Amino acid sequence: MNNIAMCCMKMGRYDRAGRLLQVVLQTDPENVKAVIRQSVCLEKVGQVDKAKQAVMHAMKLAKTDVDRKEVLKRRDELHEADKKMAESSKAMFQPSEDQSAPQTAAPLPPKPQVAAP
Repeated sequence: MNNIAMCCMKMGRYDRAGRLLQVVLQTDPENVKAVIRQSVCLEKVGQVDKAKQAVMHAMKLAKTDVDRKEVLKRRDELHEADKKMAESSKAMFQPSEDQSAPQTAAPLPPKPQVAAP
C-alpha cells in the first residue's frame, strides 16, 4: 500500500494517498517512509501543522542513517515552504514601491457654466 500511496501522490491525489498511508501505519506504526510520505500529503492538503508533527514523529522513529537523512530532508522542505508562505503573506500586506507614496486623486474637471436665462 505504501507504493500505491506513492503512485497516488505522483498523480496529485494526496487525499487518497493519505488514507492509504493511514492503513499502512495501522499495520506498521514504525514505518518511517510512510510517515514521511504522510507528512507530504498533509502539507499538500493544507495541514502544515500536522505535517510538522509527522516529521517530528519520523525523527523519533528513524533508526538508520538513511532514514535520518530522509527525515532531515523532509524537515528542510517544510522549513522552506514555511519561509515562502511567510514571504508571500508579508508581500500581500505591504505596499509595493510604486504604492508607497500617498496617492492623490486626480483633480475634478471644472463645472460647466450654465447660462443665465
